[in-house]
Amino acid sequence: MLLNFGMRRNDGVTADDNGQVTFRYTDGESGKVRTESLPGEAFLWRLMQHILPRGFHRVRDYGFLHHNARKTLQLVQLILQVVIKPGAEKVRPTFCCLGCGGAMRVIRVCPPPRPEPRSIPAHGPPVLMSA
Repeated sequence: MLLNFGMRRNDGVTADDNGQVTFRYTDGESGKVRTESLPGEAFLWRLMQHILPRGFHRVRDYGFLHHNARKTLQLVQLILQVVIKPGAEKVRPTFCCLGCGGAMRVIRVCPPPRPEPRSIPAHGPPVLMSA
C-alpha cells in the first residue's frame, strides 16, 4: 500500500492477524524503530489522517516553509526575534596515506559524472498509419 509520496510503504506493515495490524515506525523523539499493533479500523483512521482532500496542498510546499525559501525564513526569524542554536559540527573521518600512514588532507571532492543527455531523434514522433 503506497500512499501519497511513500507515506506508508509495504515493508512498514509487518502483520495482519484477526483484524490487528502490526506496523513499524520511527519514534520522533528517540529515533528508534518501534512496533505497534492496532485494530484495523484505528490503523486506517491514522492512515487517513495523512491524506489531504482533493485540491488541498501541504503547507510546507509553499511560502516561507518551502525548501528553497531560506532567505525568507531567516527574515521571518529576524522579525520574530527567534534565535536558533547552531548544531554540533560534524566530525569528519581522517584518511590515512597507504604509504606512510600519515593523515591526508582533502583538497577537492569531485562529484560523480553526470549521464550524457539523450538526443532527440531528428525525424520527429512516430506516425500511425491506418489500413
